[in-house]
Amino acid sequence: MNALPQKLTIGFILARAFTLSAFSLFVDTIRLASDELDHSGRVTADWQVMSSSRNLITSSCGISVAPTSAFVDPSRFQYIVVVGGLLNDD
Repeated sequence: MNALPQKLTIGFILARAFTLSAFSLFVDTIRLASDELDHSGRVTADWQVMSSSRNLITSSCGISVAPTSAFVDPSRFQYIVVVGGLLNDD
């Protein structure tokens, strides 16, 4: 019997004033690659957007993203992705 392959697991950390296009294109690429039969499913990959609080994280263009998880042990993920933002956002 063939065992199912382990899902790719990614934890995202979004910096203050993060670049929305970098984050959204990364997530959408993973989503499309993970999908089967065009159902937008997380079949072969899963991800969480982590934050120290449940507050919305605002991108440099003003659109906010809700975290899906508190910061957890990084060993729960195969990869941690940090999405940076503006260097001089006051």
